[in-house]
Amino acid sequence: MSESRNYIILNGSCIPENHAKIPARTSGLYYGAGCFETFIADQGGIFKFDEHIDRLNRGLKYLGVPDSEIIDKKTVLQQIKILLTENDLLGKRSRIRIQASLADKGGYSKSNDSSLTVIISSHVAEKNTEPKKLIVSETNVVPSSARPSSLKLSNMLHYRQAFREASMNGADDAVMQTVDEFVAETSIANIFWMKNGQIFTPSISCDILPGIMRNSIIEIIKNKMKLKVNEGMFVIGKLTQADFAWLTNSVMEVVPVSTIAENSFQPNPDFLLDLQRNLEAYKKENMQYV
Repeated sequence: MSESRNYIILNGSCIPENHAKIPARTSGLYYGAGCFETFIADQGGIFKFDEHIDRLNRGLKYLGVPDSEIIDKKTVLQQIKILLTENDLLGKRSRIRIQASLADKGGYSKSNDSSLTVIISSHVAEKNTEPKKLIVSETNVVPSSARPSSLKLSNMLHYRQAFREASMNGADDAVMQTVDEFVAETSIANIFWMKNGQIFTPSISCDILPGIMRNSIIEIIKNKMKLKVNEGMFVIGKLTQADFAWLTNSVMEVVPVSTIAENSFQPNPDFLLDLQRNLEAYKKENMQYV
């Protein structure tokens, strides 16, 4: 399917992507005033759909959007089905993004009656489980006191900059640290590692986005695999000296790390296979279909 034949949902209407028009003078465009969610629809099934929409709505409330414009789950699910059908993706693995941006004009609006522009897009998403090469970014995560890290807000330039650093250095992604130099996350994922049989991951005190997949992996490891997960504040040396590391997000799910800077990691195929097997079973228990 050519890009010109790709469809999107714009404010509830399914239209060709190249026909979409939005107002130029909006807070969404001027200030990045918006929020979004990205997830996979696999054969029409969406993992923890309700949690994604709940987080999106928390972002909208943070931005001052009135209750009358909060995203309705049932309506969005129906729109996603229409979109996947039009793009011939209903029986495939596809990446869905819901972007909600403020459509009010002027400066920093104080009102709570901002209207929204909502765009839903879909594209084929091939699953890539190749180990990732990481660098340590010079860009820090933004403290939660300045920007709620638990929300997927549109203004994510710090993540973009870290990813650009990785690309310019021939890496796939970049490890980011807090302003106090504790390991936080990468530009697109949460990170876990294993050392001497123990599992570690940064806690929410590290200004991370506590991803839906991250939280699911912690639940699986604790309740299904009966292992302890140490959530805490760790310096970069604790990560680079690990035996094994992996990344998680809702699109890649679980992907091992091959290197961080000059540090290489030994593969742990038995643990990874067990984790992925448990994840597949857990996904079936938490799947919603369009």
